[in-house]
Amino acid sequence: MFGGEHYRNDEWCSSETYDEDKLLCQIASVIEDINLGTYVHYDNYSISGDWLISSDYYFNKDNKLYFVFWRMNTYQAEETLTVEKRLYFNFDGEPIRTFQTKYKMNTISKSNASFADQNVEYESRLNRMGFYNTWKNK
Repeated sequence: MFGGEHYRNDEWCSSETYDEDKLLCQIASVIEDINLGTYVHYDNYSISGDWLISSDYYFNKDNKLYFVFWRMNTYQAEETLTVEKRLYFNFDGEPIRTFQTKYKMNTISKSNASFADQNVEYESRLNRMGFYNTWKNK
């Protein structure tokens, strides 16, 4: 739990993009610790509620990515699903191991249903993340 002087919730909006077919939202939360590194949590979702992607990015003290935990809830499947992906990276930011698991949404029951897959988006360095310049230049 973070509180007092160790907690800060800043909000910013760098741009809005509208498309005739899509209305998407993205929220980023960042926790920095000079001894541990930086944790970034992203929520990406469609206003229609067709899908939600939640991603946790872990960067070391040198701001290099070493782990991503990615979750998607989707109705664009044979049955409603939660898809989890775990990506591990080496010191150069190259993926070295990936795991994927599918569950019936809101359960712990694994599924083999097909679904409209999404790529895990990531940057190997913190300063390449889309929000970085807006965040650091507030």
